[in-house]
Parts: sequence; structure tokens; C-alpha cells
Amino acid sequence: MGADEKGVDKMKYCPECMKTKPEGLFGKDATRKDGLNIYCKTCVKGMQIERYTMTKTEQQNWLDHYKRRYWERGL
Repeated sequence: MGADEKGVDKMKYCPECMKTKPEGLFGKDATRKDGLNIYCKTCVKGMQIERYTMTKTEQQNWLDHYKRRYWERGL
């Protein structure tokens, strides 16, 4: 992570905002091959705020959808 041997930041693509950003803008995730979160910190923060401001019904609907989506994939 960080700068390579030439001192230039490596870049990574965020599928949420569809932009390529420096790796320093991605949080750590030890379960991923590159050690970084799939989404940039800005997008993660936006997703957290969105979920936090949901009503209880919206939260339950989101959770049901999430469980079905990943249960079908076997994850």
C-alpha cells in the first residue's frame, strides 16, 4: 500500500463512485488480497450515513435484501 519504488501512489478503482483513486483513500481490509477495502473511504462514509438515517422499516427491508442476495450466492 502507499507509494511504490518510484514514489508514485498506486491507484485503485472504487465501484461505488466509479473513479480510480490513490490507495491511501481506501481503508484496510485484511480479508482482501490487496489488503484494502473494495470501496473508498468517502463512499463507505456515505453508505454508513445512508443506512444510519433509514427508518426501522427501511433498515429491515435493506437487511432482508442483503441476506437474500448473499444467501443465493452462498457467501
